[in-house]
Amino acid sequence: MFQHYLMFSGDCEEALKTYEKAFGGKITELCRYGEMEGYADEATKNLIMHSTFVLGSGNIMCADYPHKATTGDNMFVMPPFENSEALKKAWEVLKADGKIIEDLCEPFYAELYGCLVDKYGINWMLMIAKK
Repeated sequence: MFQHYLMFSGDCEEALKTYEKAFGGKITELCRYGEMEGYADEATKNLIMHSTFVLGSGNIMCADYPHKATTGDNMFVMPPFENSEALKKAWEVLKADGKIIEDLCEPFYAELYGCLVDKYGINWMLMIAKK
């Protein structure tokens, strides 16, 4: 099984709280750069060095990248959903101040599908496959 490790540019903690709201998951680990003696300066001590967000049976790990994180379009996070209501809730939270790539629809291959980039620059593909 692959795991995702998302890198942020100083807003990791805010993103984690947004993802908690969107998915109902739980932050189980949160370490700051300032917790490592001699590792952080005044500007970086409160940034997230490592965190774990539990979503269903999987984890997403997140951190503030010590350098400027670059947004790309070649990778999407695709979380599992139990039902369309859960997917729609996540969609509404994630699309706030984000960019919709493909709006929610019911294509021939899925019960519900949509792609977006959230306000943190993370690409999301939300889908419930047809049964």
